[in-house]
Amino acid sequence: MLNRVVLFEYSEKRIDELDVQFTQRDFDRIENFNDKIRALKRLGTNVLEVVYSQGRPKSLKTTSFVGVIPIGNWTIEILPKTAKDVDKDETRRQAVRNLLYMLCFTIKLTVKEVDVSTLHKVDDDFFEVLIYLYAKNLIDAIARNLSKNYINRKENLTFLKGKLNFSEHITRNTVFAHRFFAQFDEFSEDNLLNRILKYTTHLLLHRSRNFENVKLLQQLAFMLDDVSFTRIGLSDFKRVHLTRLNEEYAPILNLCKLFISQSSVELSADEMATFSFIFDMNVLFEEFIGEFIKREFQGEYSSIRLQPADKFLVDEKIVGHVRQGSVFRMRPDIILQKGGGDSAGRLILDTKYKRLGGLDNKEGVSQSDLYQMHAYSKKYDCPSVVMLYPQTSKESKRFDFCIDSFTVVHIRTVNLCRDLRADKEGLHNELAEILKARDFVDSAS
Repeated sequence: MLNRVVLFEYSEKRIDELDVQFTQRDFDRIENFNDKIRALKRLGTNVLEVVYSQGRPKSLKTTSFVGVIPIGNWTIEILPKTAKDVDKDETRRQAVRNLLYMLCFTIKLTVKEVDVSTLHKVDDDFFEVLIYLYAKNLIDAIARNLSKNYINRKENLTFLKGKLNFSEHITRNTVFAHRFFAQFDEFSEDNLLNRILKYTTHLLLHRSRNFENVKLLQQLAFMLDDVSFTRIGLSDFKRVHLTRLNEEYAPILNLCKLFISQSSVELSADEMATFSFIFDMNVLFEEFIGEFIKREFQGEYSSIRLQPADKFLVDEKIVGHVRQGSVFRMRPDIILQKGGGDSAGRLILDTKYKRLGGLDNKEGVSQSDLYQMHAYSKKYDCPSVVMLYPQTSKESKRFDFCIDSFTVVHIRTVNLCRDLRADKEGLHNELAEILKARDFVDSAS
């Protein structure tokens, strides 16, 4: 059984306060993990850093990444900073549930209420929660409809099936008159989709430490026993074609891709796999807010666009007398439009996963971020721009920067410390109030 260390993102914890027995080899593993994950994900920063003092490990420092990192006999679990103010006995459980809820929006994972009600079996471990939901959803899907499709096969048979491949038949069977090299279509479960499912199941069987999950994964392995075991890489997902007959596998396939993308080693049928499972909260916060607004407010806006890339900061680069086109593409997080498309009904919302607060009247807002919002306002002819931050204290933040007679940047926070699933209506209402920031322009004019 692995021991667990719980940290929070964007924090630094002294090692002598962790009540753990890390060895120098463990610290070396952390350094090695950082090297590998930076190369794999092309990161410019460490996920988890060992801070040294006088040549000795002093503390562990986290960044914007959350998730699970295996280090020797330890599992380091990094939780969102928004969970810090939650009662300690409920911190991990609520943070895990909220991470799951946010991921359900971003990876399109279907989570049923019956699944949520049974999460108490595994919900002290974020990774085990995802394994449980993968196994439960896949077992249900296979029970309803095991994905099968026609596969083109070529075999040298003792009977003619399909059509004769004449050139191969002559080459192979000159002295074997009783054989036929045939080409035929076979309706089979041994297809690429099921091979991905089988590979992922074996991957998780080697990783899970939860008895309930192991039982479910073993059941899945039995159900997929007739499917070939094949090494799967991310490029294989591009070759999967879902139809109306197997489209219910789409969310499970997304989760498979998520598991495999986190793997640090390739897996064969008898190898042990260890891998991290981490997410950048900057990206997750942005994607969650965008998807939540798109789903929950679709009927209230004529258009909701996520990360449109149809504008450039520089319309034309000119070298000498030669026009070389637009440069510096702009990509605001969300553009909402009401009515016929005029600027009065338009709102830009950009997420900033940063902590507000400061001793001066800037309130911790970055000057470069304001420059960025001003550019959005001008290029998209949008007088009202919202910068949305996570609420990291008991009090929400709400103030406005009037840049000029046209542009107002509204600074708002959203409370993610609540139970997001149980209080979905509360989150909806809070975002609805935030989206009314556009009305400020009319009332102030």
